[in-house]
Amino acid sequence: MFWTAFAAEPARAIKDFIAWIDSMHQTNTRGDQDPNNIMLAAHNRACHHHIWLIRMMLKYGIDPPNYRLTDTLVLFKAIKGKETHASLSTLWNRYAPWVEHVARDADSDAFVLSYVTRIAFEDAKLSCYPFGISCGEFTNRTGMNMFPHSYSSLPLLLRVPFEDSDVMSMSYETDEGDFDSD
Repeated sequence: MFWTAFAAEPARAIKDFIAWIDSMHQTNTRGDQDPNNIMLAAHNRACHHHIWLIRMMLKYGIDPPNYRLTDTLVLFKAIKGKETHASLSTLWNRYAPWVEHVARDADSDAFVLSYVTRIAFEDAKLSCYPFGISCGEFTNRTGMNMFPHSYSSLPLLLRVPFEDSDVMSMSYETDEGDFDSD
C-alpha cells in the first residue's frame, strides 16, 4: 500500500487507500462492511485534510465512500474543556509520552492521535461519533458535490472559453451617448 503512492497513478493509489481502510475495518470488527462505521479523524485540520482527500477522489472520478469524518480537536475542547491545551504534541506529552512520535510525520501523527484518543476517552468511538459527519453530508455542506470535475482543471472550474470555442464574447462597455435623453 505504501509504495503504491509512489509507483502508481494517483487514482490507483486512492483506490488502494480506500481498499486498505475497508480491509482494516473489516479485520478489526470481525467483518463489518458498513462504511458509516468507519471514521476518519483529523486534529484541527478537518476542513483542510478532509476537503483535500475528497477533492482528490473527485478529481480522479472516484466517488468518496460514505465514511464519517471528525475533528478530534473539537472533541477534546468540547469534552475536556475549552481551556484545555490540545495541540497534538501537548496531548501526546500528557497521555502517551512513552509512545515514539515524530511531529509532522503523517504515520506517526495518525498513530499518536489514535492512541491518545483511546486513552483520553473511555469509549473513544462513542465520544467521537457526535463530532463526526458523514462524508456525503460533508460534501453537500461544503458544496463539493456541485462541481464534481471542478478540481481537475481550471477551465472547467471557470468555464473559460478556448480560442476555438463557439462562445461569443460580449463587451459591457457602452458609449455615454447611449444614455442621452431626447
